[in-house]
Amino acid sequence: MPGMDYKALAFWLHCFEMLCIGVLAIYSWLANRHKANAAAIDDLNHAIREELNSLDDRTIKIEKTIEHLPTQRDMADIHRRIDECAQEVRKLEGTLVQVNNSVQMIHQHLLTSKKG
Repeated sequence: MPGMDYKALAFWLHCFEMLCIGVLAIYSWLANRHKANAAAIDDLNHAIREELNSLDDRTIKIEKTIEHLPTQRDMADIHRRIDECAQEVRKLEGTLVQVNNSVQMIHQHLLTSKKG
């Protein structure tokens, strides 16, 4: 191999090495970029799951609270009972007016009978 030019061979070998290093650098950059995107997507998915779990907990609390609220039938019964109580109070009011009048007459009688 007396006719080989070692300087040219070294030059082309260095060019090939630089090309390989460039290809590896581009591949590494793309792979890291993909990993960063995947990590960001995973973080976003985790945040969304936490938010959904929080909303589920809040929904469950609201549903449990609503279970114990009175229904429309219960509210109608409550209104009916309040109306009945109001009628009874009106009856008692009339009775108390009569009792008050009777007490006033007794009081007046006692006052007038002591003087005489």
